[in-house]
Amino acid sequence: MQPGALGDVPERKKSASDRKGRKMKYGYLYYRKGLLEHKKERPMNLGDPIQSMAVLGILRKIGIQEEDIIPVDRYDLAVYKGEKVILIVNGIEMYEHYAYHTRFLPVSENIIPVFVGIHLHRELTEEELASFREHQPVGCRDEFTVSFLREKGIDAFLTGCLTLTFPRRQETAAQNKVFLVDCPETVPQYMPEELAKDAVCLSQIIRIKSESESCRLTDGETDYYLKTAEKQLYRLRDEAALVVTSRLHVATPCAAMGIPVVLVKEVFDGRFRFIDRFLPLYTPEKYGQIDWRPNLCIGEEVKEEIVSVCRCLIGLAAGRE
Repeated sequence: MQPGALGDVPERKKSASDRKGRKMKYGYLYYRKGLLEHKKERPMNLGDPIQSMAVLGILRKIGIQEEDIIPVDRYDLAVYKGEKVILIVNGIEMYEHYAYHTRFLPVSENIIPVFVGIHLHRELTEEELASFREHQPVGCRDEFTVSFLREKGIDAFLTGCLTLTFPRRQETAAQNKVFLVDCPETVPQYMPEELAKDAVCLSQIIRIKSESESCRLTDGETDYYLKTAEKQLYRLRDEAALVVTSRLHVATPCAAMGIPVVLVKEVFDGRFRFIDRFLPLYTPEKYGQIDWRPNLCIGEEVKEEIVSVCRCLIGLAAGRE
């Protein structure tokens, strides 16, 4: 990707701390999941906290101090009553409005949102559209979302997924395993025997049995959720020679870290209309064509540009405070 390919970003303005003599807080989304009624548990995708990890890394890269970084509950953006915060709002919004009693938009008056790396795939209310217009431009994870928002008159541009900013790993002799992460069951039959025979199967979906007295995970359980995602991602970083997966938030951070990745899925939807610039997308009719020795590289210039976009949008948000 060439510099500038992510779109034109407004010039950075002075931060709120520069202008008003006080320090602004900067936030990342904290996925304190809701629980299935009467069961106190539910399936949870480790991709969500992996996105939290990516945002934390970006905030640190642009020089935000640890004491100024705070978590903000992803499912309480509309009712948040904490400290005034510039919040990176990334990830996906497809069906949560059906699954939760709280709302995604419009955000609380105590939140200054920075929409970057976001995917949308549902109809938006007029109130939600007004919130996007108030806080535009909107950085989108994929081309599908760019088109979706532009059709509604919102200034949107392409950023890609923020998990593409994970740092490249150091190569070691211990990185010698093949991992199948939520891999379609027919794929291994196409693999060379030497890769398939000792492959390790993992899943990005976990279940947590909660002790919460409310309809949400406790803070401790949410921290466990984040640590579980971190542990699995770092296992791939430290042990993988190859990762075969159907999961976007396995493929993107692994590719960013320099791990060879094969991305396979029955059907690819609009969420994948960015990663296809870097990885082939293999559907069943192409399984016989898979390159099992992929040589891919997410260039450091791509990571730097995404971080620069976040820096500029945060500066713009601070100028609105």
